[in-house]
Amino acid sequence: MDSKLKVTDVPEEANFYDLVAGDNVLEIPLFQRPYMWKESHYKALLQDISLIDEETNGAVFLGVIVSFGRGSGPGRPPTWMIVDGQQRVTTLYLSVMAAVEVAAKAGELDWASDIMGRYLLVRPMSGLSVNTKLVPSFNDRGQFDAIWKRIVTVKNFSSHTIVASNPPRAPSPTGTAEGLMLSQYMRIRSELTRLLREQGISGLNHHVEILTSRLSVVSISLRDPTVAPKIFERLNYGAEPVTVADLVRNEVFARSGDDASTAMHLFGTRWEPFVARFADKNADLDRFLFPYGLIYNPNIKKADLFAALRKIWEKFSGPEQIIDDLEQFQPAYLALTAGENYQDAHPALKLRVGRIYRSGRPSSIYPFLLKLLRAFELGDVSEAATCGVLDAIESFLFRRAIVGIEPTGLHAVFKGLWQELTSEAKGKDLDELLTPERLRSVVRSKPTISWPSDEEFRAGIESGELYRRKIATYAIREYELGLEGESPSDIHQIEHIAPQSATENWRAAIPDGYEKLVHTWGNLLPLTSSMNPSTGQSDFAVKRKAYADSIFASAREVSKHHEWNATAIRDRSTSIADWALTRWRF
Repeated sequence: MDSKLKVTDVPEEANFYDLVAGDNVLEIPLFQRPYMWKESHYKALLQDISLIDEETNGAVFLGVIVSFGRGSGPGRPPTWMIVDGQQRVTTLYLSVMAAVEVAAKAGELDWASDIMGRYLLVRPMSGLSVNTKLVPSFNDRGQFDAIWKRIVTVKNFSSHTIVASNPPRAPSPTGTAEGLMLSQYMRIRSELTRLLREQGISGLNHHVEILTSRLSVVSISLRDPTVAPKIFERLNYGAEPVTVADLVRNEVFARSGDDASTAMHLFGTRWEPFVARFADKNADLDRFLFPYGLIYNPNIKKADLFAALRKIWEKFSGPEQIIDDLEQFQPAYLALTAGENYQDAHPALKLRVGRIYRSGRPSSIYPFLLKLLRAFELGDVSEAATCGVLDAIESFLFRRAIVGIEPTGLHAVFKGLWQELTSEAKGKDLDELLTPERLRSVVRSKPTISWPSDEEFRAGIESGELYRRKIATYAIREYELGLEGESPSDIHQIEHIAPQSATENWRAAIPDGYEKLVHTWGNLLPLTSSMNPSTGQSDFAVKRKAYADSIFASAREVSKHHEWNATAIRDRSTSIADWALTRWRF
């Protein structure tokens, strides 16, 4: 790039011509996200070009392009994988393509063929099946192919000497033939048709000169793609960030070699269904990868996750084995994070996994639970032992939530818990090692981690303000399910028997400590959304009648009281505490 036009002092500042100089190929990783820019993005690009046209700027800076080289070889041009910046690179390439089509249709075949050969195609090479200097992502190749077909079918263009000697050969079409890429191309083509009509070929040539020479980027070439997330965290521009999940996808299919057909088959039959299961359950592959990595290495830091995953997979035979390994932990993860039914054939285990999901479990427990549940699936741990450990973990988390202990610090406990409990596994049955007693002993040995005693737990129930705790909905639902009789599967709202905003009558019924008692467990009930507003601040006599007809057993239980005061609230809290000490044992 002409140093006089540079916006920055960095030697890496480049223009589009520099990026595609020689036989450089810009390749979007096979299954990177598709082209996403819309009309607003193109209008912003035209605004940048107008600044140069008006001589307001000598050049305009577009941002950063991050890539890593795949190298070259005999009959293979140097290829740069675009880790980030594909939207800008692709838009510039589409703009030059549109200029070629518009000029060719106007009979400017020499100019069009020269521009195509200079910016869009690599030189003829023996055995080179694709010669476009841009290779888009899997989902965009159908549209890319459709655009090239428009260009080569322009009258007399394909027979032009230069074009005939090196005709465009785009990647095999995959994905749909219509979409955002084609729409953007047609938008650009319309703009350049107007430009040619008003300013002639010289105006079009000037436009292409700006596109290729006077819109600059800083081109960062990575030695190692694993550092990409760290770079994105530190670059301040509006492009979509690359996630660890994006890098994992690219890593998996980079191991497919250059056989695109094999990669596409694997993508369609294995990878897409695997990822779709996360989306179907409103789950997130990116969040899954960290606990997955901790299963293999408890000392992984999030900032180093992708590098650690690559190291884990070094010994794997290929992409299918990576997907197999990821998939084996997916059912348990979706059950824990999205409430997907788990192990229908084992109702006791399904019940406990469902409880942990509904309790709003912290993500710090996932590595241990994924390993535990997978061990059960493989037959290494019995259902009874698995259920016992799940009960202990639920009790630990629930007791802490009731007494108001935040779930901070638990990551350090659970990330290595499996190794601590099973380190003596040689010659021993895992059922002997995975017991509630051993789990509690290991957890309580951590100096900063509290496992509330029965006395602390009871005090939390009897005097703690449950309504202000995140665990409230789960606690009230579990008590409801613990009562005899028919109980619905869900709770819609939490009802304060003595209302949050006290009337004079309620103040008279509870003259002392109203604000504290009103949010305790003893004063809370589940009610349907329709009944909750209807009872509101009514006196207890009115509420009592409504409770008697409730579908909730706990509301019908309260309706047996003739009055509701501080003593009634405390007595009910004590009764609930007696039940809870059995339900969530120490």
